[in-house]
Amino acid sequence: VLHGTLGVAHGADLLALAAAGADLHRGQRRTYLLAPEVYLTALSTPHEGEMFAHLDCLCLLLTVHGQHYLITGDCDWNDPSYYDAIADIRPRAVFVNPLFFYDPAGRALLSRWTPPQVVLYHIPFAGEDSISLRTLTRQCLTKYSRDFESVQALWEPEQRIEL
Repeated sequence: VLHGTLGVAHGADLLALAAAGADLHRGQRRTYLLAPEVYLTALSTPHEGEMFAHLDCLCLLLTVHGQHYLITGDCDWNDPSYYDAIADIRPRAVFVNPLFFYDPAGRALLSRWTPPQVVLYHIPFAGEDSISLRTLTRQCLTKYSRDFESVQALWEPEQRIEL
């Protein structure tokens, strides 16, 4: 665990954190103490999608007073072994993009964590959606939400959700 002053989250501190995370090999994790009882764990995985597979992606696990919140970003979900380093956690919420949630392998990985809440995010706002992710999100909410305790989309400007 590295100690830092990221509780105040200065730009230089965040850049240092990103640089330190870049030293991780795929499947490895590193945990940082941000404030008392607030930790950020970075887990290195491949980026999702064939054209980005050569890039690394950091999956972030925020732990606040023992409650875990997992943010998958654009991390690949097809090889669950990359997530073995955090297999023992039970996140209160998992944030995934609509492609992760749409894919059966992504939903299987989500089921492994059994989160009380799944939040679809990383969705373009209305009028900015050139690849129809909002349509995919609607379809996912209709078709797959019943497989999880609670699923919601974070897709409107200044939208707030309760975790």
